[in-house]
Amino acid sequence: MMTRSEKNRLLKEHGALNRQPNKIKEPIFQSNSFFDPYDLVQVKYEMVRQVTHDGKSISDASTAFGMSRPTFYQAKDALERDGVLGLAPKKTGPKNRHKLTAEIMVFIEDQLAKDSGIGLTALADMVQKKFSVTIHQRSIDRALAAQKKRLPPRQVAEDVLDGSAVKQLYENMRANAITPTRRTEMMNSYGASVLGSRGLLAWAKTCTKLQITTPVPVPVPRVPPRRDVRTDVDYQLKNVLTQMALRFVEGA
Repeated sequence: MMTRSEKNRLLKEHGALNRQPNKIKEPIFQSNSFFDPYDLVQVKYEMVRQVTHDGKSISDASTAFGMSRPTFYQAKDALERDGVLGLAPKKTGPKNRHKLTAEIMVFIEDQLAKDSGIGLTALADMVQKKFSVTIHQRSIDRALAAQKKRLPPRQVAEDVLDGSAVKQLYENMRANAITPTRRTEMMNSYGASVLGSRGLLAWAKTCTKLQITTPVPVPVPRVPPRRDVRTDVDYQLKNVLTQMALRFVEGA
């Protein structure tokens, strides 16, 4: 089983480590190991849930989870917009990425379509001449790599679980965790070990990679209509009796 320090290290690597777990006063985080005060994503989820699901005031929920009101509103908007993954801290990086506007990226793609062997330095020079914007070749390289990783919206919708489905999976697991008689069921549910060892963010990312499988309809063989056996027997019996009656009359 993963130690506290090991899990904290993984949470920190993903920017999901709550550095002030002692500020959380919510009793369930003290009494149930399913809820981890060090897991910032789970803390934010449960804070928002107390307001939207349990009906608590924003002020009370924020205080109970050691968060500010602006943090609550940000978490609520992110959860409603992007699901559990929306609660992940935004990555900090170079601030000059905004220079690569959609217009510039279209221009770069057009140049690559004409000559796929063109270098990054040449692309940067071409952008400078056309748009009078200085962009480092590494920024162009990162932007092109990011575009390749993006999946078309249709493929995402068809191939992976969406935010609402992931949220429902968590709610099912949560319900089992707070019910003593269903704890074993929770431990056997999908990804329980991932949630316990790596946190809610890692668990949600794992869930979004689940392929949605549509059951293939099994063709139902056509069954010929059943003959009513009883009717056949009755008919044969009547036929025999009729023949016996005719023979009796003829013999008489």
